Amino acid sequence: MTLKSIVGISLTLLLLGAAGFTALALKSRNNKPAIPEEGLSDVQLEVIQLPKDGGIIPVAIEGERVSVNPESGMREAVFVLKNNTGKNVNAISVAVTVKLEIDGKESSSTHYLTRNSLIHPDIREIHHLSPLAPGQEWSLGTEALDPEAPALLKGVILQVDYLDFDDQSWLGPNKFGLNTVTKVRGGAAKYKAWLQKKYAENGRSVSALLPLLERGQALPAELNLGDYERTGARHYQNHLLMAYQDHGVAEVAKYLNR
Repeated sequence: MTLKSIVGISLTLLLLGAAGFTALALKSRNNKPAIPEEGLSDVQLEVIQLPKDGGIIPVAIEGERVSVNPESGMREAVFVLKNNTGKNVNAISVAVTVKLEIDGKESSSTHYLTRNSLIHPDIREIHHLSPLAPGQEWSLGTEALDPEAPALLKGVILQVDYLDFDDQSWLGPNKFGLNTVTKVRGGAAKYKAWLQKKYAENGRSVSALLPLLERGQALPAELNLGDYERTGARHYQNHLLMAYQDHGVAEVAKYLNR
């Protein structure tokens, strides 16, 4: 079976969600936005903003609310991130701390939403992924927050943990984001370098590499990729598969030759 016959992969969902990063997956709000419902006042929603710079929050969390997803009927937190700086933001990681009450005792857990528009320059180019430009917003939302009984959802805290700009500067307390974003990007770069080596070993034949790109094909064990590195490598593998499906051998060769 040729790769042309493989059902197209929805790489956009993978890239925007970066689902391998987090326990709470990032979700696009371009289709059906969550609908606010009455009776949610028992859930406290707190936002911890980045420190102001010249009286302005560089990248602010705005419009935050706890809503009910119209499809699942479950509660979730939705919000937007607004870039108030004069620079492009390439990636953002938001800490989501969920506070619960179980048998009268409080507990909490923190998960992270990560949106990375620059996993690799090749991926950004073919899929036309844009950074968060000055003045623009990204709309984000968590997966369902409702815990299993007898636990009760009492509150949610949102905080920008890390973000990086196109001039390689960054902001945030960085308890999670930099390490993860860096490893994902590193995994994509390692996988491309490995493919380029295989490409050279096979007489610069793209056709010889196509079996390596088939959906579900295992990543090379010799790269010793960690969890987040595997996420980046898988993104690049899917990227080249889609490049082949959409534009053929020449498109794959273009990326491998640079």
